[in-house]
Amino acid sequence: MIKKYYFDIGSSTVKLYEYNKELIQIEEKSIMFKKNFTEKGVSSENIGELLNFIKNVKLKYDLSHNNTEIYSTGIWRKVPQNQLIEIEDEFSKLDLKFQVISHEQENDYFEKAMQGNYNKKRIMMVNMGGKTTEIVIFQMIKLKIK
Repeated sequence: MIKKYYFDIGSSTVKLYEYNKELIQIEEKSIMFKKNFTEKGVSSENIGELLNFIKNVKLKYDLSHNNTEIYSTGIWRKVPQNQLIEIEDEFSKLDLKFQVISHEQENDYFEKAMQGNYNKKRIMMVNMGGKTTEIVIFQMIKLKIK
């Protein structure tokens, strides 16, 4: 089985997960992307710190667009389009695809992560982000279709 890697880039942390039969967090870096955020977007210092971290783990784990997906959330949804294009270009040079997912996509992934893991019990999850806190109540219902 080929290992897959997933980046979760939020408003204050960058996490790298490895999937090989199970999902394991293998790297984490705190970068306060909200600090010095302006109408121009994320500060150049924070972008540089992000790119340095990505370059280091890319070499360490042999990451490429073939085995790695990037999901950016939170403050990244507020980055101006021109800066987003520049960031995407920098990631493309590293053979990686930078993507910002919508709030709705993030919730869909969160829900999918819960399915099938709680033996039909009703559960409540609290998802705390940089600017939001969400309470999600989930109950798996099995339908019989004739």
